[in-house]
Amino acid sequence: MSKETFHWVENISEEIIKRKKEPFVITCGATLSGPMHLGTLCEILYPSLIAKFLQNKGYKVKFIFFSDDYDAFDSIPFAFKQLKFLKEHLGKPLVKVQDPLECHKSYAEHMLEEVKEVIEKLEIDPKPKIVSMYEYYKEGKFDSYAINFIKDYDLIRKIVFETSLKEDKGQYWHPLMVVCKNCGKIATTRINKVDLETEEIHYVCDLDVDYTKGCGYQGTEKFKDHNWKLTWRLHWPAEMDLHNTSAEGAGKDHHTKGGSWDTCKAIFEKYFKKEPPVTWKHGLILYHGKKYSKSKGIGTPLRELIEIVPPQVIKYIVARADIESDKNIDPNVNELLKVFNELKELEELKKKLEKKEIEKEELSRAQIKKLTAYSLIGEIKWKEDISTALINYQLAKEVSTYLKKYIERWFELSYVPEDLKFEFKPKEKLDEEVIYFISKLNEKMDAKEIHDLVYKVAEELGKKPNELFKKIYLNLIRKEKGPRLGKLIEAIGIKKVKNLISNS
Repeated sequence: MSKETFHWVENISEEIIKRKKEPFVITCGATLSGPMHLGTLCEILYPSLIAKFLQNKGYKVKFIFFSDDYDAFDSIPFAFKQLKFLKEHLGKPLVKVQDPLECHKSYAEHMLEEVKEVIEKLEIDPKPKIVSMYEYYKEGKFDSYAINFIKDYDLIRKIVFETSLKEDKGQYWHPLMVVCKNCGKIATTRINKVDLETEEIHYVCDLDVDYTKGCGYQGTEKFKDHNWKLTWRLHWPAEMDLHNTSAEGAGKDHHTKGGSWDTCKAIFEKYFKKEPPVTWKHGLILYHGKKYSKSKGIGTPLRELIEIVPPQVIKYIVARADIESDKNIDPNVNELLKVFNELKELEELKKKLEKKEIEKEELSRAQIKKLTAYSLIGEIKWKEDISTALINYQLAKEVSTYLKKYIERWFELSYVPEDLKFEFKPKEKLDEEVIYFISKLNEKMDAKEIHDLVYKVAEELGKKPNELFKKIYLNLIRKEKGPRLGKLIEAIGIKKVKNLISNS
């Protein structure tokens, strides 16, 4: 069978099983330079689904998230634009930047706390072990990599320039980035020399990196003090080699020709003399069709999104389509209802398979892929049909506590379209056609039978079905459109609707 026959998580997992040994180490990471957003979600959710699939198959798996907290603070997020003091921190390691809300030791720690919160609320399973890169550098875990890269400077430089598709004209480049003793920036320093005998790093802080400039200080740092880190194109392969990573993916930008994956792969093959980890490239998760931008404030932080959309729905949207395609999360309730209904259909399909009412061979390729995605999202924590729950909420009837909190937010944020909003306020005198339709209702009817009855009555009366639908809506909720009529009448109660005839 071709790869297209299987779900993307099966294809990647099969590659891991073929090429690597247990325990499979699935790693991921992110530079937490702002509130957690959909881009960060990509970095955690895709590998978590792969780890989950392998676990479900009975394999031993380690799942690790790297917090790249030693990276430079390179832009001020939209949410913090008014905090002018953050400008002086641009270029510093995130772990050395002041927490803008002053509730954690550093900016990095504050943002990592958000990641932990989202992992909990999104019910990520298995939960990743969280590793601070700053702590790893301070503990000396990257020392041997740094020393070897410096010793083999010419070879490493050649690999980096060739894989970056950059012409080597003798311009400045070094495997390390050092923190300036004077201004605290890591993005603006230029290393002149590393003396491995005296373990001294000689540098000058004079680079202009668009978002900040060096202070001009010249000084030395002791290698053993670990006030340095590897440049990204060397840090990534070193990080994966250190953890014996079986698989790690990244966004499409890292996988373009000349992107950082090309360097990573070459370092493994030409320098470490090892097979590189299995990789994948994932598409973006869009919000209202737009890429999240922390600096422009486009999109919504994940903490807010989780208040609007249940975790199982978010995970399913991400899991069901091809990993390389962009996924759009649209909080418009009409769009969300489609996903809720799809999950309901898959739940029923799964039950039929378990009861042997249907064989897997009878399913289409699309159904099988969707069932694979469904198996990875965790337990569905609501039993009601979402459309009925939305109607019941507006009728002040009982709705499960789990769904109610989301529905309340939809109304608060005006995400519910007008055609789904209603108030049950029937006309005092009903139209004759509507009275006739109501007289045909039977208390044993379900939503579908009620819906079908409209067509039957319309035919009897010689009317167009859409005209009769409109009249019934106008008589019951005084609007031309509303929720699906069968579900609406079922929720109101057929007996209650029939009683309207005697009052008319």
